[in-house]
Amino acid sequence: EYTFYKKAALVKLLPPTVSFIKDSIVGNQRYLKIEIAPNRKVNRYDIFAPENDVFNNLKANNVKLIGSKSTAYPRNGQKLLTYYAADSTSLTLQFSIPKAQKINLSLKESSFDLLTNSLFKIAPRKTNMIAMPFVVNDAVVIEQKITR
Repeated sequence: EYTFYKKAALVKLLPPTVSFIKDSIVGNQRYLKIEIAPNRKVNRYDIFAPENDVFNNLKANNVKLIGSKSTAYPRNGQKLLTYYAADSTSLTLQFSIPKAQKINLSLKESSFDLLTNSLFKIAPRKTNMIAMPFVVNDAVVIEQKITR
């Protein structure tokens, strides 16, 4: 049995506003402070960068990784961090990178309101269906690059 779906209508969403508050070079390091401000109700931000990119002294909303013993931010894979935004708060990132390294950040901004958002007409999940665990479900997601 085959199920055919209609092509979804394009829905325009306001992406977050990305502001470079600080961008300076001292010695061989480039110091950055970037603010990501939502323009809609938001629940989560995921920030990604190539696995080989180096981030030093990373802080998210002025908080650094607990228990970190080095200046280089430890990670395994492309994900830099996940931030759950209480009351759609902004996310401010502060870090330094080697002067020669490009800014290769990408952002996923998620709101967990796909089934209730008035911009969409999505039928509720049937009672015999469950959401897939450990993945983002029923979310409206905007993906964008963070570039200078």
